[in-house]
Amino acid sequence: SLLILYLIILYAYALKILIQWDWPKGIVSYLIICVSVLGMLTILLLHPYSLQENNLRIKNASKLFGYIMIPLLIILFIAVFMRLDDYGFTIRRYVLLLLGGWLTVASVRMILGRNILKFVPATLAFIFLFFSSCFGFPLPYVSIIMPTTDIYQELWGFRNIIVT
Repeated sequence: SLLILYLIILYAYALKILIQWDWPKGIVSYLIICVSVLGMLTILLLHPYSLQENNLRIKNASKLFGYIMIPLLIILFIAVFMRLDDYGFTIRRYVLLLLGGWLTVASVRMILGRNILKFVPATLAFIFLFFSSCFGFPLPYVSIIMPTTDIYQELWGFRNIIVT
């Protein structure tokens, strides 16, 4: 019931944004991601009950959530692409685009009535592995390699060392 209240508030906020065309600075995309994660978690937790024959309401709620998410995902993509146009590409915007694409595919699968129980963990694991392999290396490089090059520079006077 809190998820429904959150969705009503988010839809009212999205309607205000669309009517006034006054886009907030980055907050709307995170609100949509939060409601999406909460909705997906709710659907995944209720999935065993949807397999029972007398719980048709829960099965239909999954499909309904997919329909509810489509307009919010459109707003998410508009917000992200507006920020991309204004300020350029960052890792946060890349993550938002990646999650938005994943949520779009998951919503379409829910609308089509496909099972998302195996889809969600498998694709999230793939996205996590892909993202960490693309952007996970700068932190160890900065925390381990850079101090080492500073030590070499102090001890032996090397400058402009290229570490590969």
